[in-house]
Amino acid sequence: MSLHNDVLENCLPFIIGVTGHRDIPNSTNSELQSPYKDDIRQALLYWREVVGPNTPIWLMTGLAAGADLLAAEVALEMQQSAELGAFKVIGCLPMPLTNYQADFKGLSYAPDALEQLNTVIAALELSNNELIEVRHNLNKDDYEAAIVDRSYGALRNSLYLNQGLFISKYSNVLLSLWDGKPSLGAGGTADVVMYKLGAEVTWPQGTENPALQPTSDFDGQTSGLVHHICVSRLTQNESTDVDPAFEFIEHSQGNTGVSVGNLYSSLRKSEQSDSYLKDFLSKEFVKLVAELTVHNTKARQHSAEQAIDESMGLKATAPIFKTADALALASQAEYRKFVLMFFLLAIPGYGLYEIAGNWVNSEIGLGIFALIFLVILSCWWVIKQTARKDMKWNYQLARGVAEAMRIRGFLNMADIDPSSTTLIPRRFRLHLPLLNHAISVAELDWWRHQAPFQRQDIEQKWLRDQLGFLSSRLQLSASSFKELIYKRPRYAASMANRYARRFFYSSIGIGIVLLVLMSLQLTMQLTIFTQVNEWLMLILQYSLMMAGLIMLWSELAGYEMTAKGYESLEDLYRRALVLLEGQLTPSKKQMLLDLAREAMFEHVSWTSSEMNNDLKQKQ
Repeated sequence: MSLHNDVLENCLPFIIGVTGHRDIPNSTNSELQSPYKDDIRQALLYWREVVGPNTPIWLMTGLAAGADLLAAEVALEMQQSAELGAFKVIGCLPMPLTNYQADFKGLSYAPDALEQLNTVIAALELSNNELIEVRHNLNKDDYEAAIVDRSYGALRNSLYLNQGLFISKYSNVLLSLWDGKPSLGAGGTADVVMYKLGAEVTWPQGTENPALQPTSDFDGQTSGLVHHICVSRLTQNESTDVDPAFEFIEHSQGNTGVSVGNLYSSLRKSEQSDSYLKDFLSKEFVKLVAELTVHNTKARQHSAEQAIDESMGLKATAPIFKTADALALASQAEYRKFVLMFFLLAIPGYGLYEIAGNWVNSEIGLGIFALIFLVILSCWWVIKQTARKDMKWNYQLARGVAEAMRIRGFLNMADIDPSSTTLIPRRFRLHLPLLNHAISVAELDWWRHQAPFQRQDIEQKWLRDQLGFLSSRLQLSASSFKELIYKRPRYAASMANRYARRFFYSSIGIGIVLLVLMSLQLTMQLTIFTQVNEWLMLILQYSLMMAGLIMLWSELAGYEMTAKGYESLEDLYRRALVLLEGQLTPSKKQMLLDLAREAMFEHVSWTSSEMNNDLKQKQ
């Protein structure tokens, strides 16, 4: 597999959606080429520069006449010339292709649109590109009526709206070729743009798709922008009013470096004076790009060629999950190696420190102090290396991506619609935007592949497998020391507390004996206890040292927090396993969705707590 394909298949994508008018200058005739082709090209090059070479770009377009096809043509040309690096075009159809093609016949403003469509469809069949039909929520009769309706009634328009909102929802940047005026009917460009900007969109009655419900005002937009290129239309929109979207504020990071168009975030005019909201949205988007860069730089070094179990609810995105999982294990092993190195250096260093005072003015003392200084420098180097490489954060980020995709994959397997409420609690949104993005990428497999609910698969591959994992982690026994410290958090927490207490209480007991003997020696002028007292003092020092080292290790490993989280999740999984019996009712679907949220909450809580237990924090 080439490096290009490694990046494209194994790394999390940055998704650019396209929306725009059908009646803009766009022709296969070289003499009538659209004036907007270069604008689109410059916009795509801008985002390639922003996300860097290690992040693949997915361009999602509806393939309608005009802007959609024009963007697809530009993207395919740039793909052929390798200008955009790792790049994929995803054509998103609102209905079967044969029915969709009917809308391209007899267009006075785009007489060669059908030819363009067929050319683009043929190109999408090449390697790395994709063509999908967006899932809808119409019943069978309404859908069959909609796909043959040439008069653009409410049902057919709802399919176009469904397509447009799908692209808008899952794009990190929505590239809009738009005149800035309101839509004349459901599913127009303005509707798609307004949805991305956080405004309400009106569906034709009875056609709403719950999977595309907008987030609440409180949630706002999830790490995305509208990149607006203002265009002129060949047919005049009767409205002369500029759409209220132009009352939304420009992205507060500014337009520095944007070669064409303007960037807009989801701030309404009434919110523009609130600097907190502006900073919040800007920081979230900027942090998402930064985390994408960090994760993908590491991910490209890990191959996902191992066997992939597509039955877990991830198909097209399974290599991304597998790569993140492999990266997490590798990063975890690297961090553990440095933590172990730190303790192997620190323990003899502490031991030498405890006895150093006995040889202050001697050659032995000089050697001991030189060794202590060497240990201090070595420990400092270990800490600096973990901080420079950000080892634990790399592990946490990759583990978060893998767990987010795994959990959404389980929901895909249960055919549970994407929810308007994110799986990750709102208070973690700004700190972990990449995890929200990973969930969205995994959700795309729900749209690609409709899988019938299989209760046995849910039970075995989700609930029982996770219960088995949790039960193994909560065992109070271990077959080896390595298994104890790395795979048995409850047992390790119990052992750490037990031995730390024993060393601490021993030091108290020894201290009392030492106090009594020293008192007798001073009051009775005895010398027989001198050597005993020296040994007792040494044992006291080492007892306190061992108690402190054990608790420091336990804190760095986060045993107690991890064990408590596993215990609460185990209870929930057992309850879900019992309640899943019988038919899959809406309440059971909600139960599985709640279980997924609890699992994600547990993971992000662990991530947040572990940030403070990083070796680099012990400087």
